[in-house]
Amino acid sequence: MAEREVSGRRARRSRSYASAQASEEPRAVPGHTRLREQLNAERQARANAEAAAAQLEENHRILKQQATDSAQRASQLTVELARVRAQEQQRTQELAIAQERERQARAAAASAQTRAETAEHRARDFEAELNRVTSELSAATEKFQDSSDEADVLRGQVAQLVAVQDFRQGERSALEHAQQRLDDANKRAAELYTRTTQLEKLLQEEEERTALLERERDASASKSTVLTADLSQSIRNLEERERIAQERTEQVAGLEASLADVRSELAAARRSLTTEKERSAAQRRIMVLLGIGFACAVIALVLLVVL
Repeated sequence: MAEREVSGRRARRSRSYASAQASEEPRAVPGHTRLREQLNAERQARANAEAAAAQLEENHRILKQQATDSAQRASQLTVELARVRAQEQQRTQELAIAQERERQARAAAASAQTRAETAEHRARDFEAELNRVTSELSAATEKFQDSSDEADVLRGQVAQLVAVQDFRQGERSALEHAQQRLDDANKRAAELYTRTTQLEKLLQEEEERTALLERERDASASKSTVLTADLSQSIRNLEERERIAQERTEQVAGLEASLADVRSELAAARRSLTTEKERSAAQRRIMVLLGIGFACAVIALVLLVVL
């Protein structure tokens, strides 16, 4: 900003000096007009360079903001990935618990099935024993109808058989209860299998979502790296352009100082002209100075083109 103010003051002084010279001189020198046009072109080029530098600064700011946004997005994706992994771990634990419950239910069902089969075998044995005793009782009743003692014994056996029949009915009730428990265990096992299938499906979906989040995080990291590289290259280009603009500004300032010296020498030469001979010598001197100034301008233009 200070450099612009100094350049503006120099330009205003140059314009005021040029207007004063124009009022003093009766006729314009073609070399001065050409130099003035070249200086104006240099000023325009310098203004364009400053505008380009401002645009580069704005691009630099935009790239820096994009890099910051990418870093924030990467942080958010990392937090989301950690949360998803925690949920995945929790669901894995739930799945393990459900599988353990299913195993226990299957073991209970197998135990109940075994007990039911054992009770059924015992019931069959008791029924066979009851049939045998009943047949023996019938034979004994037909054979010993007249013997009261035998009748008492048979009554006792009948009472035992009745007790056995009651026990067989209890065993049958226990068998039915065991069968009902077996059915309930099978139903719970089916529910646990369904729940396990659902949990496995949810776990697969969470794994796919986790993979997608990881791919997005990798893409964001790659984009952030590319933006950082572009930002570094833009900064280097901006610094190079600022250096070139500074060199051009210094060259223009040197040309302005040389032009001011030439003008001062021209004014001094004109004031010192008293005779025609001195005027002719001064004219030659003026032409030489103009040639020197033109050569300086040409050299400056060549340097600007080369740079």
